[in-house]
Amino acid sequence: MTPNKQADIQELEHDGNFWFMLHIFLRSIASLPWLAEVVSLLGGIVFILQLWKYARLLPSVLDEGTYLYKGLLYVSGQYTMYQFYGPWSNKMPLSFLIPGSIQYLLEPGLLTGRGFAIALAVLMLLGSWVLGKRLGGRWWAAAVVWIFAINISAIKMFSLGVSQGLIACMLVWTLVLVIGDNRPTWQIALGSILAGLMAITRLNLMPVLPVLILYVFWAHGRRKGLIAASLGILTIIIGYLIFWPGILQVWALLLPRSVTPFLNKWRTQTYFSSVWNPVITKENQILSLSQSIRNHFTALIALLIAVLLWPTKGGFKKKSDLHTAVFLCALFIILLLIHTWSSVGSYYCVFCLSSYLTFFSSIGILLIPLTYTAWRKQIPLWLQLVIILLIIFISTLVGFGVYEQIGKQILEIQIPRSILEFPDKVSGNVPIRNYLKKTYDYDFKTSRRVVSTILGFGISLLILFLALVIRIIFPHLRKLFSKDNKSTLPVYGYWALVLFLLIGSILSPVVDIMDERDAFFCNRDVIASYEAAGEHLASVIPPGSQVYWKGGNSVVPLLYVPEIKIYPPQLNGDYSYKYDGDPDQLLKYGWWSVPLADQWINEADFVLVQQRYYDEWYQKRLKSGAFEELESTNPTVYCEDNTHIRVFKRLP
Repeated sequence: MTPNKQADIQELEHDGNFWFMLHIFLRSIASLPWLAEVVSLLGGIVFILQLWKYARLLPSVLDEGTYLYKGLLYVSGQYTMYQFYGPWSNKMPLSFLIPGSIQYLLEPGLLTGRGFAIALAVLMLLGSWVLGKRLGGRWWAAAVVWIFAINISAIKMFSLGVSQGLIACMLVWTLVLVIGDNRPTWQIALGSILAGLMAITRLNLMPVLPVLILYVFWAHGRRKGLIAASLGILTIIIGYLIFWPGILQVWALLLPRSVTPFLNKWRTQTYFSSVWNPVITKENQILSLSQSIRNHFTALIALLIAVLLWPTKGGFKKKSDLHTAVFLCALFIILLLIHTWSSVGSYYCVFCLSSYLTFFSSIGILLIPLTYTAWRKQIPLWLQLVIILLIIFISTLVGFGVYEQIGKQILEIQIPRSILEFPDKVSGNVPIRNYLKKTYDYDFKTSRRVVSTILGFGISLLILFLALVIRIIFPHLRKLFSKDNKSTLPVYGYWALVLFLLIGSILSPVVDIMDERDAFFCNRDVIASYEAAGEHLASVIPPGSQVYWKGGNSVVPLLYVPEIKIYPPQLNGDYSYKYDGDPDQLLKYGWWSVPLADQWINEADFVLVQQRYYDEWYQKRLKSGAFEELESTNPTVYCEDNTHIRVFKRLP
């Protein structure tokens, strides 16, 4: 028996306090060497099961189709990255080449793409567990696993064959290799190379490398810093040299024409108006912010707490923890600002913010085990007032953002009919929506927004009230559970923030569950539906055929049709579709237009049009007598009847 356990037993024999005995018992259970690992394993199983569930349920999206199919075209040699008159290469090379290589080496198809996505997500979770254990111990590692396991919004994104899961995995393992005490030189070197590869996978992750290099210099010394800088920068240089000069196309899309005339070689001579030109309102920008906070609540609020409760000098137990905390906070804030500006602030893809945060939200989650012991328990009154206002504001904002998920259910809650003061004086209950309609003449959409916003505000008041209760009773609880009565008692603002983090993290997946209860998910396997559609197309389209594609947002069905010729600009759908412009200029940069669509229909061997796009324009051209219509595919998404692909074959 160890001296510590013997002391615990002696203390129990001396003190008959039930709560203190319970505390010692629970601490003994928690100290079992295998229990935390079992809890982590259970969380990992839940995570994997949900990944597979959503991989089978979620329809393919445009980005998934382009990453998989373009990547296959590049790796197989049918096209090269950034070539003129090829596909629109609007992303960095590895975002296509890595998933394309998996498609090429294994059997092409959605199952391969999503299987690889699941493998990356599991590898990311393993790295997060390693970091959680390194930064906070075995139980914090388990907590990190479960935070991922209940974040349904992130799991949905990780289950798709898009670059979010790839980048999240690369980022987490970069952190595994470089943060912490006494990292071996080879790990610093490998982590720096991985950070460089991230910059060649997604341009928006370019800031990771310079911030990492500064951290290595600060935390690990000049020698390792020079190694990190040399290898990380060399990796990017080699990547750019391999794809030079075409890789500058990506920069040309990002940087203003007026200040980068040297990039005009990779730009059209004039601006062509795009079919994709959404009208974004301030309301949509607010809605995007709200949804992003809710979908990544734990990570974002953890960052907020780390900043607001940042300890005074000596708050961190080890100097290395201070280095790591500064590094992670700085990196998270920089990436958050860049991605918020590029989505909400750009008016181009305002609702992309939530998916962008999936790239790096793991950083915020890791801040909890790293910083929680250093959070300041004593903060000034003005800061506590700021905390109260922030909790009310964020909770109300999140409430507004979830009106689509929970507004309908709230409106159906029954209230006494007498509140409405109907003239017939009939007793009984009516839904809340009737009250809002009669009293304020709100339509259904407005009613949902009002009640969900009020709910968010009400939850903030509940959290603030519970924090007050805990602040009052905590001194008494500490006497029951601990003999330590000398440490500083946390102030009210501390408890408010901690409760906000805990309750919000629990409620966030509840909203997803409520949404799924009413959402129309297919009862059949979506992967199987795409396979069936692709196999049907392969059975009627011979190799070497020229194919016109308007078969849906995602080109995944084409993965199953080997050795066909396509019109590359069509792979990005309406995003590369222009109203006007010189046809040669458009084709050169991977774009298309109505005149080009007309030309291609007149020369294609097969025309594939999804039912939802089969409008008068297509009917006029495909019913002209030049084509015969073959049997359509089954719906690519079984539960959506208008997703079947109509197949037209040119007559001899």
